[in-house]
Amino acid sequence: MGLGIDSPAPFPHSQAGVSTMNRGAGPAGTRNRGSWSKPHFPEAFPAFRDRHARAHSLLFATRRRGNMKAIGEPARDVQPADQDDTMAALLHGYSFVVCERPETAREAVEVRRRVYVEQNGYRIPVPDAYDRRSWFLLARSCATGQAVGSMRLTPRFAGPFECEEYFTVPRRLVSPRAIELNRFAILPEHRKGKTFLPSVTFGLFTLGIRFLRRMKTPLLTIASKPERAWTYHWIGFEETGLVAPYGKLGNSEHSLLWYDFANIENILASHPFSDFLLRQEHAEVVLPSRVPSLGLVRTDEEPARLALSA
Repeated sequence: MGLGIDSPAPFPHSQAGVSTMNRGAGPAGTRNRGSWSKPHFPEAFPAFRDRHARAHSLLFATRRRGNMKAIGEPARDVQPADQDDTMAALLHGYSFVVCERPETAREAVEVRRRVYVEQNGYRIPVPDAYDRRSWFLLARSCATGQAVGSMRLTPRFAGPFECEEYFTVPRRLVSPRAIELNRFAILPEHRKGKTFLPSVTFGLFTLGIRFLRRMKTPLLTIASKPERAWTYHWIGFEETGLVAPYGKLGNSEHSLLWYDFANIENILASHPFSDFLLRQEHAEVVLPSRVPSLGLVRTDEEPARLALSA
């Protein structure tokens, strides 16, 4: 599909001189099960263990059915959250949008720069070549108007994934309709929620799930540091068994995860927050009326900034 944008130069499936370790059979030998095991909340979010009793009571909140329209297609089984339900207040104080204009996309990229470059000291260009063919999710504080969180979604039909620089990605995961998630970034002061859950994380996950479902995305992939992979496992990602040093991020070890996203209803059927992620309507989560254009951020419009030595 012609997008009128530049793509990074082709590269081999694995980084030159770096071997990719395979610790499993990968997607071809992995199946998501309809009886996906329900995660024990305190184990899934160990930092919130002391508030388990409060979380448990929220799972049985009463909800009313409703409808929501986005991207030209009516939603199914979307339920407006009861305003008296504490879960409904989880996202209060923030708004979550898919960037539709260059100025909001640049805000999303700036959050990434602050987290990856200023805070963590990675010497990566911001923006980079993948930004020219990606969509962006943005979280904003309603109190200050400040952009506080972002995530990048890169469709495979527009060119190779960034993870293909370091992994020999299974063919199934590089189909034209597959999408790579990466550059998940939240400003430090907004990483903990006002209640017992990280509000910005949940808001971005919910927005991403709703947006990708409306586009009927069948497969997702993400490269994650092993110690952080549990966050993605908790919402249904699985291991491919591939592990490799991620050169751009200090050669830190990353695992390649995948999601059989076409079957998300079955995967999350017994998940304690299935309704929240899939069916409840949230005023804070705003879907676009149509799929935004790619290329809202271009590296030739503003100079790429690098971190100083870490």
